Amino acid sequence: MRGGMESGEREEIVCACLQVTERQLRAAVERSGIQTVRELMRATGAGAGCTACHRRIEGCLTRWTSPPPPPSPRLSDPPSETWRRA
Repeated sequence: MRGGMESGEREEIVCACLQVTERQLRAAVERSGIQTVRELMRATGAGAGCTACHRRIEGCLTRWTSPPPPPSPRLSDPPSETWRRA
């Protein structure tokens, strides 16, 4: 076992050049409030090699830093006043 991982589990490498994993990237984002690829590159080195992983890093950042969508209205909720006819 490596880093507390269960046997058979493996860390997903995002930056192959520097062997930076998704777990390492996420930890840097949570620890430092990173918002951009450039900030993440400075903090972890990811993306500083061939730059092929930049799109993947951007996708991770979007997932981790975007606010969750608002909840859907329940079907049992009555319509608002603007829906009623006078």
